[in-house]
This record gives sequence, structure tokens and C-alpha cells, in this order.
Amino acid sequence: MPLTDIYYLPHLPHWHSDRMVVLGDAAPAPSSSSGQGASLAIEDGVVLARCLRDLPIPEALRRFEALRKPRVEEIIERAARVNRSKAAGPLSRAFMAIFLPIVMPLVARGKSMRRTYEYHLDWDERVV
Repeated sequence: MPLTDIYYLPHLPHWHSDRMVVLGDAAPAPSSSSGQGASLAIEDGVVLARCLRDLPIPEALRRFEALRKPRVEEIIERAARVNRSKAAGPLSRAFMAIFLPIVMPLVARGKSMRRTYEYHLDWDERVV
């Protein structure tokens, strides 16, 4: 049973059928604590548009899922790790009060955060 009010939706085995695709929060959605729901939906729209521009529909939908799934699942997992750490006991809270001001500036500049917040989609790049 979760120690927070955060619930997770099951992952969809596929994000598309022959002529239908789900994107944004209709696809696997990160928890609201990730702060990434809207930006992932916008990215999905751009990538889907590129795929539909460059490929026949069935192939475009398959390629869209292949391109987006790794990034979306990485963000979902990162948010889940953060959420699991939110139910700290008294010792953990004391430890965090001491070390978070030291550690957070280092983490904020880390590679993982850059991959999330400095992500770039190139509209002109062709989908193959």
C-alpha cells in the first residue's frame, strides 16, 4: 500500500493500433510530481507529426512509439523513485535537512536533469 496519495496507471503494452495512437497522458503518464505531463504531450505531438510527415501511417505509428517510449519510461521511473523517497521517517528527515542543501545543487546540474530539461526535438530531422 502506498505511503502517499500517488497512484500509478498500468503501462499500456502498445500505444497504437493500425490507425489509432494514444499520446500524452493517454499513454503511460508520469505522476504529477514529475512536472513533465504537459511537456511530454507536446513532445509527443511534434514527434507524431514528424513521423506522419515522413512515413506511411502504420509505420509512422510504430516508429512514434519506438522513438518516444524510452524517454517517457525514463521520466516515469525517475518520478516513481522520487515519490518512493517522499515518505521519510524521523532519521531520514534529519539526514535530508542536513544534506539536501548540499546535494541538490549538484544533482540539479547532473546529466540526468540535463537529459530531461535540455531535451531538443529537431523538426527538420527526417524520420527513418
